[in-house]
Amino acid sequence: MLAMRRIADIHREHTKDEIRQAIRDLKDERQAIQEQYDATTVDELTLELESGADGWADLTRWQQIEQNLEIAQAALTLYDFDPDDSRSAAARLSDRENTIRSRGALQDDGSQSDCE
Repeated sequence: MLAMRRIADIHREHTKDEIRQAIRDLKDERQAIQEQYDATTVDELTLELESGADGWADLTRWQQIEQNLEIAQAALTLYDFDPDDSRSAAARLSDRENTIRSRGALQDDGSQSDCE
């Protein structure tokens, strides 16, 4: 349930493009940690670190990145799915009003009046 709340919060606060960028940023940060320690998995890094080593903070960050990636990717996948119809009701209304202003309420994209 907590994950769904986080996803709903992400939907309210961020656009699809912002979520995509956040995913790219998280992947870049993960890759930097992987390259720094020459490790491909969190478990591999865990086995390489000595007790008291400075890398434990990076390992913790890597775990956080993995969790955040899962949430962000789920948020992106479910972006247009709004079970309680609350996420972007205002945004959809705003988009609809902009569309109506730009092409008229009853016209689709392809129909323009030939009477002009």
